[in-house]
Amino acid sequence: MESSSSEVIKWKDKYYHALDELELLETSTKDTGALFCRALIRLSLAAKGFHQKLDPHLLRLRNQLKQGITNPKLSDELNKFSEALLRFEEGDAEGPLQDASLLFSFLIAQEANIDKVSALKLLYSQYEAGKIASSKELLSLLTELCAPETLEVGHCASDLDALATDLDINFISEQLILLIHDMDMPDASLAEAKKITHALKEAQTEEDFRDSIDAALDFLQQIKKYEQQEREEMEVFLAHVTQKLASLGESANGTADSAKEIFVKRNNLDMSVTTKMQALQEHSASATKLEPLKQLVKSELDNISAQIQAYKLEEKKQQAKADQLVANMALEIEAVKMEARSLKESLKQASTEAMTDALTQLPNRLAYDRRFEVEYARWHRNKEPLSLLVWDIDFFKKINDNYGHKTGDKTLIIIAKLLNKYCRETDFVARFGGEEFTMLLSNTSSDAALVLAEKIRRIIEKTKFNYAGKAINITISCGIAELQVGDNQETLFVRADKALYQAKKKGRNQCVLAS
Repeated sequence: MESSSSEVIKWKDKYYHALDELELLETSTKDTGALFCRALIRLSLAAKGFHQKLDPHLLRLRNQLKQGITNPKLSDELNKFSEALLRFEEGDAEGPLQDASLLFSFLIAQEANIDKVSALKLLYSQYEAGKIASSKELLSLLTELCAPETLEVGHCASDLDALATDLDINFISEQLILLIHDMDMPDASLAEAKKITHALKEAQTEEDFRDSIDAALDFLQQIKKYEQQEREEMEVFLAHVTQKLASLGESANGTADSAKEIFVKRNNLDMSVTTKMQALQEHSASATKLEPLKQLVKSELDNISAQIQAYKLEEKKQQAKADQLVANMALEIEAVKMEARSLKESLKQASTEAMTDALTQLPNRLAYDRRFEVEYARWHRNKEPLSLLVWDIDFFKKINDNYGHKTGDKTLIIIAKLLNKYCRETDFVARFGGEEFTMLLSNTSSDAALVLAEKIRRIIEKTKFNYAGKAINITISCGIAELQVGDNQETLFVRADKALYQAKKKGRNQCVLAS
């Protein structure tokens, strides 16, 4: 009886142990499946736009993956995706590869596995060398290379966490933000760059993350096109300048050659006359009869006169030719001067536009940076106080969301006009980006700056804003900091920005001095 009971307990323990192993297996399999889904979603996002015929399949594949690896439709969608790859026309398969440099940068940045990073770099070098025949082949290699390795049962949770970290959204966002910050972009794109980086920093759902990735990659591609356009314009300009200089060089060489030719012919004439005069002297000394001597002198003088006349005629022609060359060169120089003046005006206009915000017509961030350098040098030289005000429109996002971006733009224009109108003539106001504005107040302490800021804040608070006949209440907050010994542009702005944050935290619609 005891033996039977012992056997029951033994089998019962084995059953529970097997049940625990089964639960562990199910949990691990479920985690691995979820990880596999996330990896495929990331890869499909990275491959979006790689080939227009694949995009619809990638979208449907992402939607099915979000429902889990056990989704019965997932297998069908994967089969359809594979068939779509095989159905590509020969022309598409063998056509020119699209620029995949951004895709490789993205995949290398988000991959923590050293071996996979090395493999990706090797594949990229083969792609750059033209050893990959088609986009289809490249995508197939990337899919195989980036597929996550299946974890066996018994791997600890830390292994799963380590692999999940490889695909961490925050890490990918940080890499894209670094790429955007490193790009040399026009001032007009700064606001959009700030908007995209702000979206990447926020906590996001899968859908939000996908939209942010798309926006970031599109923006990077636009900046790349802008840089290419700038290079092409510079090449055209340099070619034009080179052509003008070559033309002027030819005219100058022609003038020099003409002058050289005149000089040579004059020397030849001098030598000929000298030779003939010496011959006459010799004949005169040895002559015994007057009549033959007279005939000889007359003949030689006629020859000399003819040579002089011929030289004068040739010199006149050469002078006319030289005058024409000089006149042509003068016209070309004048044309270059006019072009230089026109270019100078264009550059001046472009410089003004580059430092002016297109929407509000206020100076922009670039203009603010340059003005700060001037004010900082004055402060350092005269030791007079200098204060910075950082303004931010309260609940601006709600204005855009509730009334539309056009109303938001009108709000920015009105606020810009009010700030510019009620600051002093010696003050400098600029749109820093988005709904932020800055003011530089020379020879003004922080206490005096607070008085002016409060005056402007109350004016804006009382100003009536209308939308479709409805009044909109708009307020603005301000952070104020005075330049101190040891400060630079960045530290001063950080202190003013922290004061602005305190104003927002205290309820908005107020001005706060930096501590």
